[in-house]
Amino acid sequence: MRIIRTTLLGLALLLLLGAPALAEEGVTLYENPGFQGVHHTFSQDDPDIQGSYVAPKTASSLKITKGWSVTVYEFPDYTGRSETFTTNVSNLKFTELGDNRIWSLRVKRPGSFKPGGVTLYDRPNWQGVRDTFHSSRSDLQGSYVGNDAVQSIRVTEGWSVTIYEFTDFQGRHETFNEDRPSLASSKMGPRRGQSIKVHAPGRSPERDDSSSGGGGSFDDAVTLFSDARFEGRAQRFTRNVSNLRDSKVGNDAASSIRVPPGWVVTVYEHKDYQGRAETFKGDVENLRNSHVGNDSISSIKVYPPAE
Repeated sequence: MRIIRTTLLGLALLLLLGAPALAEEGVTLYENPGFQGVHHTFSQDDPDIQGSYVAPKTASSLKITKGWSVTVYEFPDYTGRSETFTTNVSNLKFTELGDNRIWSLRVKRPGSFKPGGVTLYDRPNWQGVRDTFHSSRSDLQGSYVGNDAVQSIRVTEGWSVTIYEFTDFQGRHETFNEDRPSLASSKMGPRRGQSIKVHAPGRSPERDDSSSGGGGSFDDAVTLFSDARFEGRAQRFTRNVSNLRDSKVGNDAASSIRVPPGWVVTVYEHKDYQGRAETFKGDVENLRNSHVGNDSISSIKVYPPAE
């Protein structure tokens, strides 16, 4: 009986003192170089790390579980400059992106590979950064390759891909159903695509799982355009933005807006929802005659349909 009591006491002491914890898998950001200071582990994408233990633009090192990878971005919603890592980095100061720069990140875990698909490369001859797609993407900005960067393509037999000049499947486009080591001689040319439609064998293109909803419709977000009549640079918004400076459209640059049925958007002349304001419940082909005016929007509040 005494031996049993001693064993139980030893186990209790181990629990109190804390046995070595199993390391959490994923990507861990650290506030200081050398994997020191406040840290937070991510096992999935995060468009804004504001709510984590490591605040935006404070990470100085990162650890990556074997087999995982991460692409970190300078601004929220996977925008701005980016860099991809597959191994630990003890000091981000010596990377291309630099330290104290990370605001959002995309995480890839082992086993996420799916057979087939379309792979885009940012260099000719299938070199450089690459990303494989199995469904349509209305905006390549959040991908590993990014916007206006594709220079070569690999297409699995039976698959095809249509590359569009602008986001949300707008502008000039071209369809490919075989590998292309260089897009220099294509109609689109290299470094031109901002969105793609991926067509899998046995799946109708009209039923592709598009991230913009309905194969390129604007039913799931408010979209700002840099030019009138819904042309030019475009970006979709599903939440408030206090400063459009770092958006794709930019500050004081919007000239038209698409507002889906049931959605509402209030646009403001200045950042932080200040200055002249106007609310829209439908599309605006040209902001020139609006109260806020053309090339004058600096912040927006977005109201999705009530569930």
